[in-house]
Amino acid sequence: QTFNDAIALTANVTADAGTANITFADTINGGFGLTLNSTGTTNLQGTIGATTALTTLTTNAGGTTQLGGDITTTGAQTFNDAIALATNVTIDAVTSNITFADTINGGFGLTLNSTGTISLQGAIGATTALASLTTNAGGTTQLGANITTTGAQTFNDAITLAANVTIDAATSNITFADIINGAFGLTLNSTGTTSLQGTIGGTTALTTLTANAGGTTQLGGDITTTGAQTFNDAIALTANVTADAGTANITFADTINGGFGLTLNSTGTTSLQGAIGGTTALASLTTSAGGTTQLNENITTTGNQTFNDAIVLASAVTL
Repeated sequence: QTFNDAIALTANVTADAGTANITFADTINGGFGLTLNSTGTTNLQGTIGATTALTTLTTNAGGTTQLGGDITTTGAQTFNDAIALATNVTIDAVTSNITFADTINGGFGLTLNSTGTISLQGAIGATTALASLTTNAGGTTQLGANITTTGAQTFNDAITLAANVTIDAATSNITFADIINGAFGLTLNSTGTTSLQGTIGGTTALTTLTANAGGTTQLGGDITTTGAQTFNDAIALTANVTADAGTANITFADTINGGFGLTLNSTGTTSLQGAIGGTTALASLTTSAGGTTQLNENITTTGNQTFNDAIVLASAVTL
């Protein structure tokens, strides 16, 4: 099925091409629902809903949908097949849900706007990294697989982990502006700035949290995990922070700076390998009772330093 002209929907429509391709080469408008069934390639080359938003847009499982323009609906957008970006795309579902049930690839930027639930169930950028990925504020984004971009990843809404997830932005920034919850592991790879602005694990503790070496991680909220917390890059505190790993280990492999208080709760091993407060003194530093804290470098604070657990010196240290 090949539509080379502009499309106006006057009713709910299902286009079914079996294993063959469906192509819309121009715009699609109309306040109705559109369902596209093909296990071949569904090619959406024009903007959809720019003049009159569709109510819903749905693709079936199997095959691939190529997105070549922005899409606006008043209701849910559900993509059950693999997605190939052919240009920068903004998906806007207002208060309704956006679901990507399969993979997303293509060297372009993807912006997802919904104050409902955005569900990203398949790997993103695994074959061809996206240029960027952005979600708007409000609602929740569920992450169910790894995400790879060459540019920035910005999540302005609350995050729920549905699986172990690795976020890789290469040299670009990663920003989580809201809370993160879910009983899975989160790995953050960036040699730019990773900004964690909300509480992490406040409702449902993560299993693990890991940041790679290089760049800086900004901590702006408390962090709770049932397993290890490992920060291999430099840390900048932007608020008072409590990191709680239960019986698991907490590792800071690089420097920590920022004029705020840092509390570290673990009955495992807390390892402080870099200088703390060397550039900007912390307000305070506190460790919980139980377990061991290993000190490798000097620690500078403007307020109290309180170590409630056993201390192991790994080098000469000045407090």
